[in-house]
Amino acid sequence: MFKSMSLVLCLWGALVAAPAVADSPVGAWAKVNASALNVRSTPSLHGEVNARIQQDETVFVTPSGQPGWVFVRGDESIGYVFAEYLRIIRVTSEARSNRRVGF
Repeated sequence: MFKSMSLVLCLWGALVAAPAVADSPVGAWAKVNASALNVRSTPSLHGEVNARIQQDETVFVTPSGQPGWVFVRGDESIGYVFAEYLRIIRVTSEARSNRRVGF
């Protein structure tokens, strides 16, 4: 629970500190730290599983508005995941596409 709150608070802090610019999502690059992570259609365990992302895959995350959950964009997945299973690599306020960036 502590890890997910840290991720959500970090994203919230970046969101508050960044200027409001259309098409410039504030978020972070993160890696999956579970063996596999379900990407859901809504920020809930009841949301349909649309995809799975694998351990060490890099995704772009933004706040979801639902405590403990974040919105992710990966190479082949877009949806919601529980933040506890992600590790932040870099916080950014720059606009990003759906593609990953090598680290």
